[in-house]
Formats: sequence, structure tokens, C-alpha cells
Amino acid sequence: MEFVTSEAFSLMSIRPAPTAFLTLGTRMLAGTLEGLRENGWRVPEDVSVLAVGDTDLARLYVPPISTMTWDLASVGENLAELMLRRLDPEIGQNPHRIMIPTKLIDRGSCGRPGRLFDC
Repeated sequence: MEFVTSEAFSLMSIRPAPTAFLTLGTRMLAGTLEGLRENGWRVPEDVSVLAVGDTDLARLYVPPISTMTWDLASVGENLAELMLRRLDPEIGQNPHRIMIPTKLIDRGSCGRPGRLFDC
């Protein structure tokens, strides 16, 4: 997690400073939150945080982190369908688009940028 935290630190030094972090997975979320905390940045007062995938960390962090999520059963079914299509010589190479509906779980970790961004 040290690498993720150091990456968050480097992003925080950019000017103008980022107004939001989008994280993928628990490890990236934990490293980002640790970096924000160690720099004194508050969620959502100073920076917005949105996680992809609803995890225990996202639900239990204070304040709870907003997440994007999807139905994993639907993802699995669509993946299986794509694999079966690839095996069919007549349609296997034809492009095929699948849309997986996502859901935003708004827990209040996203807001208007605060005092850090007046530079």
C-alpha cells in the first residue's frame, strides 16, 4: 500500500491541485485515503473521493465513500456469453457491445472543491 500512498502524495502536489480522486479497488482507496489524511485534506470538504466497487472500507470510512457498483451476476453472465460467441466461427470475430448497468451509491464523499483550490 506504500506505493499507492506515494502515488496519491505525488498527485496532491500537482498545481492546480486535483479536486477529486477516482479509485479502483480497496488497496487504491486505502492508499488514497491515507495520503489525503496525512496531508490534512478532508473528504468531501477539500477533495471528492469516488470508489469503483462497493467495499467494506468504502462503507465504514468516516465519512462513507460514494461508490459505483454493478451486478456481478450480470457481469459473469455477459462474460460467459462473450466467450461462447468467440467459440462460434461464424460470429466469433464480429464486434459485440455489452452494456452493464451501473449504480451510484451516493454517501456524500463528493462535493464542491474547498479552500485548497483557490490557488
